[in-house]
Amino acid sequence: MPVATTLAENGVYVHHLFTGEISKDDIIDAYDESLKISDLKADTSVIWEFRKVSLPNLTDTVNQVRAIADYIKENSRKEKSNYKVALVAADDLVFGLARMYQSVATFLPVEFMVFRKFTAAEDWVANTD
Repeated sequence: MPVATTLAENGVYVHHLFTGEISKDDIIDAYDESLKISDLKADTSVIWEFRKVSLPNLTDTVNQVRAIADYIKENSRKEKSNYKVALVAADDLVFGLARMYQSVATFLPVEFMVFRKFTAAEDWVANTD
């Protein structure tokens, strides 16, 4: 799988770093892996980093983006769900898809933001105000 999933040293966020060609299934698999992290707390935020990816198959993109959001809703954390999710994408196409996800996932009980820079996403998830 073209993703590395880690818990940040400070425990504030889970970091999914995607590289190379990715698919909807890679994103779902990464989500499932993050739920297995032993130190995951109910309020641990998530940074999905898509700055180094390519999307070889863009057919039916809207439905794939919606399917990811639906899967996450059905398999969400059972405890408190109010955490932050940052999507990081430098490429215009991937950034646009991240914004599309943000708009179709409004039913999830999390706060979303899309960023072009990882440091901005990291600052945002760390800010608890």
